[in-house]
Amino acid sequence: MLLSYMNGKSIPIKNIFTDYKKGFTIKQLENKYAINRESIRKRLHLACISESRSKRFCGELNPNGKKIKFIINNSGCHICISHVGHHGYPAFSRNNKSYRIHRFIWEQKFGKISEGLVICHKCDNKRCINLNHLFIGTQADNVHDAINKGLFKRSLKHDFQKNT
Repeated sequence: MLLSYMNGKSIPIKNIFTDYKKGFTIKQLENKYAINRESIRKRLHLACISESRSKRFCGELNPNGKKIKFIINNSGCHICISHVGHHGYPAFSRNNKSYRIHRFIWEQKFGKISEGLVICHKCDNKRCINLNHLFIGTQADNVHDAINKGLFKRSLKHDFQKNT
């Protein structure tokens, strides 16, 4: 069993990995386990290697020489574990411009995304980069999809409010 040491006591890396697959953000994991972002990323990488050896798949894409590592969860989501971006979406920078990985992968497969269109997640997992879980639409389509799935609700005070 792989262990992580924190404040003199050991924590199975599997716990960190399990929390990450459940949807914890890197920031939430930092707070929960009191370790920094780079340590979290290293532990997730070790856990990914460990799972791939125990008959779980750990994939790797290599567009333009940049490795994008991911794991596949029980829902079929390809969860990016190699890149951390703002607001929960995996991203990378090139020429001082930030790119979200799900958009980058979409453009590699289908070509440039027209202005005014966005890439939406059917699975509602921001870290998912599985092309089968993505679709193209307008921002209005994306908001309506979220409302229909109960992710947002109408409020008298505000037009939309996150449903927690």
